[in-house]
Formats: sequence, C-alpha cells, structure tokens
Amino acid sequence: MPLFIPAEWDFRQDLDSDCMSTRHEILADTSRVPVGYTTPRRCAISSGEWLDQYSGRVFRDADRLDVDHIIPLSYAHRNGGAHWGLIKKLQFANDPLNIMLVAHKEIRRKKARGPDRYLPRRAFRCQYVRLWLVISDKYDLQIEPQDQSQILRTLRRCN
Repeated sequence: MPLFIPAEWDFRQDLDSDCMSTRHEILADTSRVPVGYTTPRRCAISSGEWLDQYSGRVFRDADRLDVDHIIPLSYAHRNGGAHWGLIKKLQFANDPLNIMLVAHKEIRRKKARGPDRYLPRRAFRCQYVRLWLVISDKYDLQIEPQDQSQILRTLRRCN
C-alpha cells in the first residue's frame, strides 16, 4: 500500500480563495450565534457557540475546537483511499459531511480509530455510526470488519 502522506489530504488550505480555511468555514457555518473574527478581513474566527457532538460540551472560544474527520484520513487511506487521485483526497479531507468540530481532548481520545475502538457520547452514537455508513458509501471505502460489527451492534440499539 502506498505511504500515507498527510499533505495529500490537506484540510487546512483555503480551497475556494475566500481567505478562510476549511476549519474556519465550518466554524462560521455551524456556530449557533454570530461569530467574532480575529481581524477586519474576517478570515479567521475567534468566537461563537458550538456544540461538540462527541462530548456534548458547548464551546465559545474557537481555539478550543479543531477539525475531526468522522472517518479519519489515515483510516480512509488504508481502506481504499490510498489509490485515489489528489483531487479526491482533498475532496474527502474537506467534505463538510465528514467534518466535526471537536474539543482537542476528544480528538486525542479518538485518534484515527474506527467505531470498534471509539464511539462518542451515547446521545450522538446513532448519528455517528450512520455518518460512517453514508461517508464510506459516498467514497466507496471499505469498513474494517471489527468496525462494521460495532456499527451493526450500535444500530440495533438505535430507534
């Protein structure tokens, strides 16, 4: 399998040339209140109100959150993405469907783990595993057997 090269999966760029990285665009789009900016150009967001779906905590300081990929980039690389072209890798890495704003502590807990080794808080689990299925289908990714089993176990408990 080709080596995982993080630069090929870059989500910190300004892909639409509006001076905002994907992270800041997600911050702007998901804040529950009007956002505050760090500069008059309005390229970087400093404040707003966001719910970290993984932990259930609310944050008002943008620096306390970061981008988490529901299906981690290295997981996608191992399960079909290694053979994608650069454009598809960038599309996956910047797809809002696959991005959550999450507290740094929760990102460290999750790392690049699949559902067998990481699930968010109970109130978000059903949506989380459903997103895994939707995203993996959209990008034709294989889900590792142990993760597929955990997804099915979780879905059986969902309404």
